Amino acid sequence: MRLEIDATKTASAGLAEYGVNEDGTCGFHGRAIADDTYAAIIQVIRHEQIGVSSRDDAFDAINPANTTNHIVAEWVGDRPSLYVNGAELFTERDASLSRGDVGLIAITYADGSMDMRFDNFVVNAP
Repeated sequence: MRLEIDATKTASAGLAEYGVNEDGTCGFHGRAIADDTYAAIIQVIRHEQIGVSSRDDAFDAINPANTTNHIVAEWVGDRPSLYVNGAELFTERDASLSRGDVGLIAITYADGSMDMRFDNFVVNAP
């Protein structure tokens, strides 16, 4: 499966994360980037978040807030991957969730609102 989206955070009260997710039967895998140029592949099972990849690295490929990022999430076999603006950020190994529905993620860690723009959402599934 391959998900693609153009995402732009135009305003928020503070730091925000955004991206795409695939829902399984008991949880989901999310591919998120942040406007401070950090990124992660996360897994949430029964409301508990588990990091599949590290969130400790900043990436030059991620554009800061108020600019568009092209996000691609792939799932080939047991290998979830995250690409941003053509650069591969993560490819991990995780076979714990089956694939299902897809969606968008937008999270802010401050009080107030956030304005996100998502465009060109494409899903390719075999």
